[in-house]
Amino acid sequence: MKESALTIYLPTNLREFLAILEGLRISTSPGRSLEHLTPRPIVQPPLRAVEIELLTSGRDGDFPILLEAIVKNSADAHEQQQEAIPLSDVKRAVFRSDKEQQVVVNRRLDNVPVDLLRLDVDPSLFGVDGDSRYVATSAADSASSERWKSADQLGGAVAGLVAAADIHPNVREHLSAFLAGSLPSFSLDDIFGEDTQTFCRAAVGVIRQHHDGQGQDGNMLLEELVVTLGKAGMPSDEVRAFGTRMASILSSDEVRKRGSLSDKKNVLLRALSLLVQRPSLDEILADRVAGELPGPQVLLIAATLAGLRDGLARLSSERKSRHADALGQITAGVENEAMDVERLREMISKALAHAIPGRSSEAQTRPSNSVVLEICPFSKPAIVRRALADIALMPPTWRLILSDDNTLCLQIDGAGEDDVVAAKLKRMEWSKRPGKPRKTQTAKSMAPVNDEAMLPGLIGAGASGTVD
Repeated sequence: MKESALTIYLPTNLREFLAILEGLRISTSPGRSLEHLTPRPIVQPPLRAVEIELLTSGRDGDFPILLEAIVKNSADAHEQQQEAIPLSDVKRAVFRSDKEQQVVVNRRLDNVPVDLLRLDVDPSLFGVDGDSRYVATSAADSASSERWKSADQLGGAVAGLVAAADIHPNVREHLSAFLAGSLPSFSLDDIFGEDTQTFCRAAVGVIRQHHDGQGQDGNMLLEELVVTLGKAGMPSDEVRAFGTRMASILSSDEVRKRGSLSDKKNVLLRALSLLVQRPSLDEILADRVAGELPGPQVLLIAATLAGLRDGLARLSSERKSRHADALGQITAGVENEAMDVERLREMISKALAHAIPGRSSEAQTRPSNSVVLEICPFSKPAIVRRALADIALMPPTWRLILSDDNTLCLQIDGAGEDDVVAAKLKRMEWSKRPGKPRKTQTAKSMAPVNDEAMLPGLIGAGASGTVD
């Protein structure tokens, strides 16, 4: 029997609406000043005056909002919300006045993507007389709170994984193995599984304890990792060396060297070293050693764990908006306890198909107004290095991608004439070799970069362009 779509209306207020946008889903148990309405009621508009009072509790500056959502199962036709709903299933948010709508439109919070929903004004849906159809409760739903936390962590991890694929062309070479569980250093199962006996899952357990840990103490995290990895059975000499070296780096007694974050030796420890040094996903993605990105496996693991630690709600709108549908569906599925690792692999693969549109089979995922400029073959390390070093300075609509023939390209979404001109100038800048040294300067100080040279920890020479 085919499921029919059903329109429902869910009440919220300003504070909780912003939390819904942060998390890309409507949880069954309201948060941020609406905990007394657990589980969330479903209403037929218009909202009654006494119901609005329950939503705002008379707080200055707060006001009611109605969310019009589409659910696909008639079983959801209850007086209370039965399952978490991804933001992609919300048709619109309705306000009672232009003034209140503009409060949201003009509120620019870094982690609140206000442009993902249609924002309408309809005064007729608010403020009629009548008895309340729902009442305040004092029961705390701790199980629901734990499900929200798990969903936020996993959503952040997926966002971190996709972000790593966005900025490092060679991350995609390891994604299939990561998702399938065959990457020796780390895999999706290490995050989704509960067993903490392996080194990877032991590390994940420590990172989970630092969820939403603003102002993280790197020394404290290092101490916890050293103790936990030792108990999990990692060789004591490796753990001891890791702890000693990271303590020296944190105290500025030691400087990181080129190649120290390559995919060599213990990739997991190198990824964890980034989490000890950098308190957020954005800082890890911006990390460079002598201008070089970390190795693709190191970056993949570090970004995934950093997203797990930050949580989806804290991540910037830039990290969430481009993949909001997939992230909302994944986190809602976790809250609904309807997400297993196979389903998660499928959904991440779809999100990554949009994140890395370098393959011809993925061309249909590009925006129709995007422009792709070829930069150079990936076997030209000097040019590639200069391009990668500029990633943090690029506009958010610029992305480096790899084509099927291993050509590094620059994709510009929403490209206008000025954007294309600027991109071409940047391409010329990356491709230009340093000039010959003047007589007044030593040739050594002005030596041009050899395009065929090896870049330790980043790119191996040869036509394949693979990372060591």
